[in-house]
Amino acid sequence: MSGDPRFYGTPLPLALSTLTDICGGMLLHGTGSMMATHISSLADACDGSLIYIADETLLSQLEQKSGFICFITVALEGHLAGVLSAAAGVIVVAN
Repeated sequence: MSGDPRFYGTPLPLALSTLTDICGGMLLHGTGSMMATHISSLADACDGSLIYIADETLLSQLEQKSGFICFITVALEGHLAGVLSAAAGVIVVAN
């Protein structure tokens, strides 16, 4: 679900490197030129999706997805081995 365009306008794509700078996070995986075009849930993640994951039990669902960018907490950083597609971008954030 996206924001009401009457209030938020049309979202502009943001590069992974730009998102990393904005949130003060650390780029863990992916190329800085990947683009996020919209926000979505993990269930609806697809090319261009920006998602947030804070629950370790959800990481296994990443194997079936590609083309997304996700924010994860520092606590999940060590649990990502083998669950990311080559196209995924990951930014580690404090919260």
